[in-house]
Formats: sequence, C-alpha cells, structure tokens
Amino acid sequence: MLIESTASQLVLIDLQVKLMPAIFEGPIVLANALRLAQAARLMRRIYC
Repeated sequence: MLIESTASQLVLIDLQVKLMPAIFEGPIVLANALRLAQAARLMRRIYC
C-alpha cells in the first residue's frame, strides 16, 4: 500500500528543550522529527 501525498498529513509536536531530557531516546526522537520535516518539505516542492 502506497501513501498518497494528497491524502497525507504530517503532524510535528513542539519538542521543547526543557522536556528533552524526560523524553525516552530524546536525541533520536529529535533527529527523526527533523528528518520527517525535511522529507515533507521536499515532497511539498515535488507535488504542489
């Protein structure tokens, strides 16, 4: 099953600096959020 860009959304939460120590594997979570945001930005340029 492929994800269609016209029917997809990406929701990123506010990763606050003060809360990062309490987040399990915080640096990995932050890196993944950045990667997803960059991918969404690239897809927006391609499909919009």
